[in-house]
Amino acid sequence: EDIAQALMSVLMERETASLERESLSRLVCVGAGLLYLGRQGEVEIALELAKAVPGQLGSYCTLTLETCAYAGTGNVLKVQRLLALAGEHLQKDDEEEDAAAPTAAPATASAPGVRSAGGSGSGGGGSKEKEWPKLDAQSVATLGVALVAGGEELGTEMTVRNFNHIFQYGDLPVRRAVPLGLAMLATSKPANANGTSVIDTLSKMTHDQDAETATNAIFAMGLCAGGTNNSKVASTLRSLATYYGKEPGLLFAVRIAQGLVHAGKGLVTLSPYHPDRSLPHPNALAALIAACHISLDFKGLILGKYHFLLYLLVAAMRPRMLITIDEELKPLAVAVRVGTSVDVVGLAGRPKTITGFQTHTTPVLLQIGERAELATDEYLPLTSVLEGIVILKKNPDYEGP
Repeated sequence: EDIAQALMSVLMERETASLERESLSRLVCVGAGLLYLGRQGEVEIALELAKAVPGQLGSYCTLTLETCAYAGTGNVLKVQRLLALAGEHLQKDDEEEDAAAPTAAPATASAPGVRSAGGSGSGGGGSKEKEWPKLDAQSVATLGVALVAGGEELGTEMTVRNFNHIFQYGDLPVRRAVPLGLAMLATSKPANANGTSVIDTLSKMTHDQDAETATNAIFAMGLCAGGTNNSKVASTLRSLATYYGKEPGLLFAVRIAQGLVHAGKGLVTLSPYHPDRSLPHPNALAALIAACHISLDFKGLILGKYHFLLYLLVAAMRPRMLITIDEELKPLAVAVRVGTSVDVVGLAGRPKTITGFQTHTTPVLLQIGERAELATDEYLPLTSVLEGIVILKKNPDYEGP
């Protein structure tokens, strides 16, 4: 509570215009949001404080707090609200205002609202491209849809479909956030069990007319295949490196994506969820949220002086192998069954938790959506979930063959 109030006081006491000009101001909002990661209702007090922050920064901060608090919960009401915000076309209102009062453009620029600063940019001339504000609330709403709905499979599939529609008719800030939202839904998961993939969608976005949308799509491809050595994504990125050979910013994004695909020689994962997707991983989720918010201004931050912010992704990287050790912490090779996880919540008796399994000897790699269980009764695990490093102890009731 004290840290959240200190961050809010920074946003309220500093000059609003200077905070909105500085793209790094978004990190103050993200820091406050991460304090309430997954806390749901506990964020209400901070939300009331955020409403006192004027202008675009206030709406950016409010949505960041809300989306972080409900991350991974699958709250349908929040998803509906965020989709409604992301789907609004606020630029039309600005254009009508500019047409009605062309002489009052400086006055309207200082009025509070999500698009107030951007409205004066389009009034200067028809041929000039519209200037969008750096801290855009609609882009946060788009990311928030992926954050909230990503906790379960059905919500993920529906969100991918919604994002395809939003990308067609949404405003430019929304279009720039869609690739990052898709990356949040399928981090380190380039292909689903049913064969569908967001990689095909992202590969189309990499040739978008808007350079920042293409940059975000390339970075999102790297996140989707992070640590998997996926050959399809690797070959796509190689062809993109040739295609964007003369554009340094986009080429830099391609090199970052290639590094993410081959991270840890294919032995790590960046997924914000545990392999069977039953539980979020707070550290990885926080790192990915921060990285996505930074990527909303990839050109100003990563391609500017703050490229070191990419090191945030290190917090999300962790080995995806299962290693078993004994009570003296020495490596222990045991037989385990690895297969696709099955949701057994609410089923009577002792149903099988995996299907289509294969028997391996540890250490063994776990893909996203897979679960492992011991194939022998000789040892008992000290944890309920077999993932990462697991300590085993001898079963006192075990009778050898």
